[in-house]
Amino acid sequence: METIPGADNRTVKQLNDFANALASILGVVGIQMDPKQFSNGGVAQTPVQVVSPVQAQVVEPVKTINDFGYYTRGAVPQNLQSLISSSARQYGLDPSILAAMLFQESGINPNTRENVNANQSGVVSRDRGIAQINDLAHPEISDEQARDVNFAIPFMAKELSGAYKQTKSWPQAIAAYNVGRGRVGYDDSRDEYGLGEKGRKYVTGIRSNLDPKYAEQIGLPIY
Repeated sequence: METIPGADNRTVKQLNDFANALASILGVVGIQMDPKQFSNGGVAQTPVQVVSPVQAQVVEPVKTINDFGYYTRGAVPQNLQSLISSSARQYGLDPSILAAMLFQESGINPNTRENVNANQSGVVSRDRGIAQINDLAHPEISDEQARDVNFAIPFMAKELSGAYKQTKSWPQAIAAYNVGRGRVGYDDSRDEYGLGEKGRKYVTGIRSNLDPKYAEQIGLPIY
C-alpha cells in the first residue's frame, strides 16, 4: 500500500481501495485510469484517458429476420430478401405472407426439384421452381420462367394478391394458390372457409411457417 508521510494512513488505505475499485468500473466502459492518479486526499492529478472508438472493440448488432419486416419462423435467405419484399409491396402484400408461402412451396430454395403430381383422373403435371408453378394450371409459363426467381416470386405475389382481392380472406387466398380459386369457399361443415381437406392442410403448413401471433392476426385458423 502506498503511504503518505504525515497523513492518517487508514484514510489513505480507504482512498486507495476506492481508487482501485473506480479504475475497475471505468475499465468496463472503456475508460482507462491509473489508481495512482489519485493522491493528496483523492484529487486527480492528471486527466483520465478515454479509449477512442478505433481502439475499442465494437460489436456490431446481429441482424434478425424481423429487421427486414418478416414474421416467419425460418430465416429468409439474404440474397432473396429484397426481391421478396419488393414483390410483395408491388402487389400490396405483407412480405411475411409471401415468404411463408415460399417456405411452404420450396423451402425458399431456387434449386428445388420438380414435384410430379397425378390428379384423380391420372393426368400428370409438374410443380416447378421456387414458387412450384404448376405446368398444367399455367401452361403459358415456361420451365425457364418458373425456375427464374425474378419471374416466379413476383408471379406468386400477383396470384396471392388477386386471390385475396377476390375472396377477402387470407385462409381462402392462401389455399387458392395450392388448390385453385374455384375450389375454395364452398359450404363445408368442417370449416367456415370451405377450403377442403387439401386446402386446410396447406393453410396449416403456412401457419406453421409464421409467428403464431402474426398468423392469428391475419386470421389463419388452427385445424
